[in-house]
This record gives sequence, C-alpha cells and structure tokens, in this order.
Amino acid sequence: MGSGSRGPIALVRAAKAVALMAARSFVVPDDVNQSRRRVAPSRRTSRGRAARRRKVDELLHSILDATAAPRA
Repeated sequence: MGSGSRGPIALVRAAKAVALMAARSFVVPDDVNQSRRRVAPSRRTSRGRAARRRKVDELLHSILDATAAPRA
C-alpha cells in the first residue's frame, strides 16, 4: 500500500508551486520536504486501520525528518 501513482505526481506539482511562490524556476529539496506532508495520502479506514496508518505515517515522517536533503 502506498500513495499510488498519483501521489508522486501531486508531490512534484506541489513542490513546483512552492518554488514558484519563492520566485524560482527550479525546485530544491526543501520545496519537496515542505510539500510532502500536504500531499500525504488520505484514506478512509476503520478505526483499527486508521490507528495503524497513523503510526506508519508518524514513522515515515520521523525518518524523512531525520534524513538530510542532498546539497550541491
């Protein structure tokens, strides 16, 4: 299970919008990082599944927060 094929597309579009609002014609890793929480997949599940999904989301976000973005 994941975000499906539309998740990465939405992430790229959101990162491009963040870059555009910052008056840049290119995306930097911080744009993607800023966009990822807003693009997280929303799912309607039962209470048990929702609780497990929340734990998975928290784990994913903690890993992404601890991972440094590449710098040139």
